[in-house]
Amino acid sequence: MPEKQKHILVLIKFHPERELRLIQEYCKDGYSYEIIAQSYRVAADWSAQLKDNSIPPAKKVWIVPELVKRRMASGTSLDEQPALSKEVFEKAVLVDKKLKRFHDPGKIKRFLNCYLHFIHEVLDVHCYSQIIGEISSAFELLLYRKAQEARVPYAYFIASPITPNTLFFIDDHYSIRRLPEFYEEEKVWVGSSVGYTADNPKIPGYMQFTNQTKLGNLLKVNKLKQNRRSRLANLLKTYRADAMYSADFVPGFNFYVGRMMRWYRFFILKMIGRYLWQKKVEKGQYVLFLQFEPEITTSLYAYPFKSQRQWIETVLEHLEEGRKLYVKEHPAMFSQRNFSFYLFLRRQKGVQLVDPTVPSKEIIRDARAVMTLNSTVGIESLKAGTPVISFGRAYFNFVPEVLKWAEVSAGKGWKTWGQLALPQAEALKKSYTILERAIKRIEYPGCLNDHRLDSYVMSAENMASVKKAIEQYVEQD
Repeated sequence: MPEKQKHILVLIKFHPERELRLIQEYCKDGYSYEIIAQSYRVAADWSAQLKDNSIPPAKKVWIVPELVKRRMASGTSLDEQPALSKEVFEKAVLVDKKLKRFHDPGKIKRFLNCYLHFIHEVLDVHCYSQIIGEISSAFELLLYRKAQEARVPYAYFIASPITPNTLFFIDDHYSIRRLPEFYEEEKVWVGSSVGYTADNPKIPGYMQFTNQTKLGNLLKVNKLKQNRRSRLANLLKTYRADAMYSADFVPGFNFYVGRMMRWYRFFILKMIGRYLWQKKVEKGQYVLFLQFEPEITTSLYAYPFKSQRQWIETVLEHLEEGRKLYVKEHPAMFSQRNFSFYLFLRRQKGVQLVDPTVPSKEIIRDARAVMTLNSTVGIESLKAGTPVISFGRAYFNFVPEVLKWAEVSAGKGWKTWGQLALPQAEALKKSYTILERAIKRIEYPGCLNDHRLDSYVMSAENMASVKKAIEQYVEQD
């Protein structure tokens, strides 16, 4: 790669330690870099980390709230409708924790116009060989779209559901490049055979504490979120400015009240859970798996559904008489939702709440069909031979045996789920085998999940693997 192209842009939202270790790997190979800090606190944390590590300074450090502040103080009118399509505008608000809390349309427009001005008028995306970030805020979504327009690789990756400590790259539609192509190729090799993976892979470290029904896991995660004194000091110093101008959600008083309420809900649910949930599920009924939120899968990739409540209401509109809908809470959301949400579910005809501790495999195995927005339970359902109906954007939606709500809802002559022709178990299991083989062809070694929960993430071996994966992805782009 020519020297002038060895220049990357890295977006930092929360904890800079992980990104710093990755940048170290790039610097070893002669890269220069710039960073975009989405809050003053992150910028301060970055500076503190830089002092403790042997890494060249960034060519530029962009601090988004500072750019927003300057733009708002410039006297330029920011109240016009942002130059975005209706769909992109709605997605930008849905995916952004900060903007969703604004009830003032004018304020939303001003922030989006500030982001657009910086991305299109200030930042020269053509000078970067690659951009490393997420698509989990309005700012990131707009930057991703600009990078796509300029044909600059934007590396956004998630953990693979098939193999621990591997990743693959996705886009703003939750699709994986070349996966449908590989799926078609694997059909030839699989033929009529049906099989499962022979190995039983170890659960990655970052997933071992997602079950928040256990007190020990709740204590572990809360302890991790406290972090160092310096981070708390930076938060106090920058709180006011970040609350006003940052490109990301800044915890306020209500946030900490919510943390206290979580402990209250945890013990209440432990006491009344036996009356709220049930452990046994009747065979031949529908099962709906709630998903973790707020998260990109339930905001950007769930579009046009704007909430899980709206999704459940849609499912119930087509539930046939005599059938039940079993709803299982996500284990990581235990004690995080308000009780009013569960009361809403209890009031719905035909709805039964399932104990979050019941293994998903047991429920999927006996279900008539599984309902999901885009969760990996859809893949588990294929493996078990249980029909799956996907309501959002999922990277497995291209599989012919997966029923897509967008297609089902457009069909004529049906009113209830019972009128749909569901795929047979053998065809579903075969599709899983093909999908598994195809996914393993586009997986990359490496893990960039929560480094506070998995020590492997911060290892030199892992960071070198991630860098290599990004470079291979860029070369193939």
